[in-house]
Parts: sequence; structure tokens; C-alpha cells
Amino acid sequence: MRSESEERKRQIRNNVIDWIKSIGIAIATTMFVTTFVFNTAVVQGDSMNPTLEDSDRLIVKKYETFLKTEEYKRGDLIIFESPLEDDDRVFIKRVIGLPGETINITDGELYVNEMKIEEPYIDKNIYTQPLLYGRDYLVSENELFVMGDNRYPDKSNDSRSFGSISFDHIEGKIVLRILPLDKAGTDFSK
Repeated sequence: MRSESEERKRQIRNNVIDWIKSIGIAIATTMFVTTFVFNTAVVQGDSMNPTLEDSDRLIVKKYETFLKTEEYKRGDLIIFESPLEDDDRVFIKRVIGLPGETINITDGELYVNEMKIEEPYIDKNIYTQPLLYGRDYLVSENELFVMGDNRYPDKSNDSRSFGSISFDHIEGKIVLRILPLDKAGTDFSK
């Protein structure tokens, strides 16, 4: 027959084991969700002004990117690994060109497949520079041409300077701004 002391120790041990299991499951679930399903991102810098501002907090949908089922559209905001050598930053940019499309920036205006693209999300009267890859640039299969919304000189390091980005470098699509609260939402078109 067990003494009350032994029974109490057994109950404490079982409670500790249950707590450890619960914490382990919570940690594993959190890691799974943030690695493969959703994550948060914080805007650093002003390359996406006026749409996104420094310190905005965003929700990133990752599962379709991970499963390679994501279908990108012009205007989507994505987060991706820097394509620059020795650069471990992640970038947030707007999808401008899709695979097989030709990008032309002429007289400060954006053209895709010879059709002028209206861009309500950039400042009015801004002159978009073509830089290195903004003239007659054909977007390869499984790649996207991306640009920041801040088109003032030297404000956005994007496909105009490093070319299109591979789908393999994309971490996810921005689906929601959660902070600041007065700008929370899913509309990134203006």
C-alpha cells in the first residue's frame, strides 16, 4: 500500500509530465504554423511607401508558397529572400511582371506587354526610373518582376536593379496589415 507521501509525489510527477507535454505540443504547433502556414513580418525602411511604412506589422501567408500552389497576380505584395550576394535581408515588394511578360519603363511610365499599367499605389507625378532591368525585360518562367512603391531615386532596391526573382526565393504573400490599427486591413491597392 502506497503512503500518502508517495501518492502525492506520483501526482506531482504526472502533473509535471503533462505540463511538459503541453508546452512541447504548443512549441511544435507554433513552429509548424510560423514555418509553413502563417507568419508575421515587420516593415523595415521606406521602399514600400506610401503603401507600407516603417514598422508596419503584417501577416504573411506561407502555406501555398511552401506547397508551390500559390498563384501570383500583378499587384500582390510578397516577401522574399534577398537575391543579392552576402545579403540575408528579406524584401517586401509588389508583383509587377509575371512569367512570360515583357517589362518596359519608358518616360517614367510602366508598361507590361506594351500596355500602360496604372499604379494608384505610388505617389502622383513620380518619375519611375528604368535602371538596369527596366527596358525590354522578359520575365523568365518561374520568376516575378517586383518593384517597391517608393519610386523616388535610391529608395527601392528591386527588380529594376537585380532582375526578376525566382519563385524559390519567395517566402510568402502579404495578406493583412495588423498594425498600426488605424491602417489595418487587406487593401494594398492605394
